[in-house]
Amino acid sequence: MKKFYFSFLVLITLLSGCSALGPMQTQQGLLSTKQFKPIFIETVKDGSSEILFKEFTTMYQNDDLKAWGIFTITDQGVYFAQWDVRGFEYNIMFKLSKNEISKIEERIVKRDLWANSKLLTIFDKNGIETGFALNGDRAALSTLNKFIKN
Repeated sequence: MKKFYFSFLVLITLLSGCSALGPMQTQQGLLSTKQFKPIFIETVKDGSSEILFKEFTTMYQNDDLKAWGIFTITDQGVYFAQWDVRGFEYNIMFKLSKNEISKIEERIVKRDLWANSKLLTIFDKNGIETGFALNGDRAALSTLNKFIKN
């Protein structure tokens, strides 16, 4: 009987390892795979050839949370996209050419019940501001500042 239980536990352990969701079935999509770059660049279709920064995060407009998705900086601009787990594609929700960025600033959105959010806020030439809560905000800020200086 002990052999049966031991065999059963081994089988359950092996099968549980097979039950994890693959990257195409998560909100992050292909972010952590080598397929991310060619698929994302094909999605934006703006002449981009390099991904300079990418991170799964949240997007804010007027300090209100709008969506979860992938914040990406390419050599041509800034993008925020969501992975469609049914259609297996990225849907671009925010797109800003590097020439349309007027300024960048860091700010804190204060919350009553939740933790405060530190945002990297991007302003376009029309004064519209969009913020992103990034863990790698220093790297993104440095990359975006190069766009403004050029």
